[in-house]
Amino acid sequence: MSTFRNPFDANVKLSGCSCGRHHSQAEHEQAELLSEEAMLDRVVEGAVMRALFPHDETRRNFIRAVGTSTAMAAISTFLPLGTVKDAFASPGPLEKTRLKVGFIPITCATPIIMAHPLG
Repeated sequence: MSTFRNPFDANVKLSGCSCGRHHSQAEHEQAELLSEEAMLDRVVEGAVMRALFPHDETRRNFIRAVGTSTAMAAISTFLPLGTVKDAFASPGPLEKTRLKVGFIPITCATPIIMAHPLG
């Protein structure tokens, strides 16, 4: 359940399976139960934090140095998390269900390409 943990908490390890505060995994999952919207938010936040900080120690040091609110504000400056969450949460129909991929030959470069072989 590490995908749904708060990635802005310096004491949370994003990789691994358990936080170590509960007697069993079932008890841990019961304590970590979140609403569907909160889970989607945590998935997006976790993905962004893992992309920015691939190593947990670097992420923790950053959050300890600047604080949770400042970390969220700094990241939101460059990547608006609200927009990403809205895009992730809005399932809609695909824009195009059939794509045609073609090949357009570059003919304007033919004289340059063929100049050497033709002398």
